[in-house]
Amino acid sequence: MAKPCRDDFAMLNGNKKEKQIIHQTRGRHVIRLFAGCGKQCSPTIYFFLMDKRNLFITLILATLTMLTSCLSDDNQEVVYYDDAAITSFSIGTLTRTVYSKTTAGKDTVIESSSDYSAYAFTIDHDNGYIYNLDSLPTNVHIDKCLPTVYAKNSGYVYVKNIDNDSLKAVAADSVDFTVPRVLRCYANDGSWYRDYTVEVRVHKEAQDSLYWQAKATQEAFKGLEGLRGIAFRDKLIAYGMADGKGKAFVTSANDGNTWTELPLKTEGELSMVTNGVALFALSANGMLFSSEDGEKWQEVARQEGLTTLMAASRSELYALSADGRMMKSASFGVSWVEDELEAGKNNLPKRDITGLMLQAKTNADVDKVILIGNRGVEEDSTAVVWSKVVDNSSSAYSQKWMYQPFTQASWHKAPALEALCVVYYEGRMLLMGGKGIGTCKEEPYSKILSSTDNGLTWYADERYYMPEGFSSLYGTYALVADNDNHLWILSGATGQVWRGYLSQLTWK
Repeated sequence: MAKPCRDDFAMLNGNKKEKQIIHQTRGRHVIRLFAGCGKQCSPTIYFFLMDKRNLFITLILATLTMLTSCLSDDNQEVVYYDDAAITSFSIGTLTRTVYSKTTAGKDTVIESSSDYSAYAFTIDHDNGYIYNLDSLPTNVHIDKCLPTVYAKNSGYVYVKNIDNDSLKAVAADSVDFTVPRVLRCYANDGSWYRDYTVEVRVHKEAQDSLYWQAKATQEAFKGLEGLRGIAFRDKLIAYGMADGKGKAFVTSANDGNTWTELPLKTEGELSMVTNGVALFALSANGMLFSSEDGEKWQEVARQEGLTTLMAASRSELYALSADGRMMKSASFGVSWVEDELEAGKNNLPKRDITGLMLQAKTNADVDKVILIGNRGVEEDSTAVVWSKVVDNSSSAYSQKWMYQPFTQASWHKAPALEALCVVYYEGRMLLMGGKGIGTCKEEPYSKILSSTDNGLTWYADERYYMPEGFSSLYGTYALVADNDNHLWILSGATGQVWRGYLSQLTWK
């Protein structure tokens, strides 16, 4: 006889197939119950013989018995699915090696465990590829991962062996993800499967770390006096003076090994500035050149009263005259007028000059031009800093140059250094230079200073250091920042060239 089903209970409460026949015989009640659900279960038959007073209790017991008999059904259908797909992948706790220093300055190694399940993994079903867009930190060990993997409709997931096609359940043991691994997802009914290649990405470079790469030594740089550098578009230009004539060389910012001499053999020292649209060069005899690509040059005008290009905005050029005045040109070198200064012209820099143009974050038409350099006065121990706000939409809003003096009460001043170079990099200004001049006692190229307030205060930044092979004993160096987040150091004595970068600025 098949087991009764759960519908029996409902039938005791009014099903038409249920019959209850009660016969009263000599003070006793005989109850005969026929209950059947009418499906695949046989009728359940109960007989009870009792006193009248127990009739109510007996009816309750009979009902409970019939309910119990129908709770199981040997004919319940189980559904299996034929689709296979991994729906979720994550990694859990991993070990990381951290290299640090003790308070005493000694190197130390720390092993720590952290939960990395918050790192999201992308599942590309079309190409069968699982990967993390945000790489794990450096030195995280992924050779013993315990991933959590979910499949659609409770499918089964296995990991393929690195060396052969054998499989094991992904939850059975740790998985080595130092190389891409294949996960095989079987459908719930085992009818077919789908393979996914899993790549767990780990940063190869530590965040906030500077890396230098040596380029080919340039014989042409050796002996260049006053070597400077400037970045323009995708080019890097190095310039200086040799045998009394200005010389310039260009390379691709993606190269640095091959440099080509430019047709700018001028009398005396060269100076260069850029406004991002064009590159300008001025010889010491007042001949002004311009270029739109950094390679082909044309003469603009001769201004014999000008000696040094100092800076540029998107609408003006600025130069130092032979008598120490600040001159400006709204025609990009064709004509010049004297610019207004908030302080005396004696405070203008005369040597080792860098001009930076920063576009305002709050107004697309406004530039802030910063000028920093040395006066060359014996009693000076600091460089001088000037700034000007330029509204390129209207000349009526042109402002005076503002002097930002360092006082005795000022902290963290910009030192007066020989061959002073300043660049804008990582949202800050970086300063490097040779030995101190005037009353400044700084050692040559002892550190790279950083300023986040447009040159008002300067701090040593331990992230920035000189490349291997750099020596402060050999001549002067130029520091350049290109437009692809790279730093360059060029040597005018040894011809050495280095290209460096701060790791997170070049991560794609």
